[in-house]
Amino acid sequence: MIEIRTKNVIHTLSRTRCITVLLVLMSTSLLAQDFLSEFVEVTTRKHIDAELGFSVEYPYEWEPSANPLAESDFYVGAPYSMPSFWMTVSDIPDGVDIEDSLVSLDLSLYIQDTKIQKKRIDFNGHDAMKAVIRWTTPDAGRHFIETTVISLYANDRWYQLTINQSDRETEWRPRLQAILDSFRVLESES
Repeated sequence: MIEIRTKNVIHTLSRTRCITVLLVLMSTSLLAQDFLSEFVEVTTRKHIDAELGFSVEYPYEWEPSANPLAESDFYVGAPYSMPSFWMTVSDIPDGVDIEDSLVSLDLSLYIQDTKIQKKRIDFNGHDAMKAVIRWTTPDAGRHFIETTVISLYANDRWYQLTINQSDRETEWRPRLQAILDSFRVLESES
């Protein structure tokens, strides 16, 4: 027997009743996780670009845009433009190692007396560089934006993936990570 005291009242429960309650709570939690993973799976769209050689999945409610950023080859974002994902594809710069590829990008927009955290990573089987930048604009006050840039070379192309998100909107982080995890370089036909 187990005694539980609530507001000066003692409740006596048998061990089997406590174990049953725990099992029901655990199974409910597991069912909720399964439901959420199915929900995220069902609510994505897949973009395949055979010409530029990549595919990526993004949240169903996001809309691709023709080219809101002059330099992007593919852009998709939530209403009001954040969070968002975009990428550019170009020729690999001559003589630039992957380690120095981020130097070739113009990251001056983001730098506000802030260091850029860069590290070499394995990105879906490709050697890549990742930069995480926390920045703000003078008119945004204390509202910070977190930008993640991933740079990789594959199939004689240079892919630069960028995700922008509000530093406060942490509920989007798993879905934004799912976008990056879904990115694939298509097999080269040559």
